[in-house]
Amino acid sequence: MKILLPFYDDSTLLFAAKMKEQLSLAGSSCSTYYMAHTRDAADISERQMKINLEKGPDILADERVISADSIADYDAVVVCKVTKELRALVNERRYMAGNNRPCFIAFQPGLEFTPEKGIHNRRNFDVLFLNNQQDVDSYGTNIGGSRRKQVAWGHPYFMKPTSLLDDAGGDVYFFAQAISPKSYNGRLHMAEVLKAIALANPERKMVVKLRHLPTENTVHVHKEEYNYPELFGDLWDVPDNIEFSACSMKEALSKASIAITCTSTAAMDAISAGVPTIVYVDYVENYKDRLAKQMRRIFCESGLVLPLKSVLHLDYQKPRKTWLDGHFRDETIFKDLIQAITEFQKTN
Repeated sequence: MKILLPFYDDSTLLFAAKMKEQLSLAGSSCSTYYMAHTRDAADISERQMKINLEKGPDILADERVISADSIADYDAVVVCKVTKELRALVNERRYMAGNNRPCFIAFQPGLEFTPEKGIHNRRNFDVLFLNNQQDVDSYGTNIGGSRRKQVAWGHPYFMKPTSLLDDAGGDVYFFAQAISPKSYNGRLHMAEVLKAIALANPERKMVVKLRHLPTENTVHVHKEEYNYPELFGDLWDVPDNIEFSACSMKEALSKASIAITCTSTAAMDAISAGVPTIVYVDYVENYKDRLAKQMRRIFCESGLVLPLKSVLHLDYQKPRKTWLDGHFRDETIFKDLIQAITEFQKTN
């Protein structure tokens, strides 16, 4: 089975790399397709490309538009974010009603804070994978679009952990996000929290995992106005055990004994890896940040949203089983994806 994995910015690169790894294990032939010339494209640095796709993309698009002819030989096109060009293609009713085309499958980019909007933007895809069972129950029977579609749930970032680890006393990783906390005061507050943790645990590294270097992704839709290396420059006496890293997510999670984040999808990656995870949304001026409220909503039943005192003492909790079972799936998600393509081929 031939599957095309288009990407055009850092987040879609991460998705394409993860899907290629997992679907290749399931026996599919996957090609990553770098849409460098799409109108939505943001810069991907050579460093970012290498740590996620060591050999680079399988295909480098030499035109702005994904055309029907260029993808006709593929069984499926799988994306997490939809470009304007791709949306225009799946909105062409005559083309989508035809038989000589691949199955179009859409996931969500990561944590989905506005599921209704995300579903609407993907309504004309053949197969939709929502993030959790609750979203399927809430929206699965109300998804519009021009034809019958399959609706399932699960995400390659949200794989059920094989075990939930205990804190081994090693490195503490804070997974930064570009736009949350939103305000300068909120982000400086987080720098002060991390400094306090580092001072209280001089035998441990406090690693600030950057989404990207300050010089990267400068035209990304999510612009980082206050980056953490500069924020720590505004603090006095920063301890020596604070470090910054722009390594891959896989490398970070292999080294982390505890993961802390505010509103990043990295929380789900960390849980999937079994790493003790803390979600902190009580940062200064969180009322200015709509993501904080939505993060609290998604994680309210997880047991992982903790107050400042618990964060400072690294007093983590393990995720509750009911919440975990409703948000994380095992490898059968990829079998479901292959089965969805097979069912599409039978009816087209």
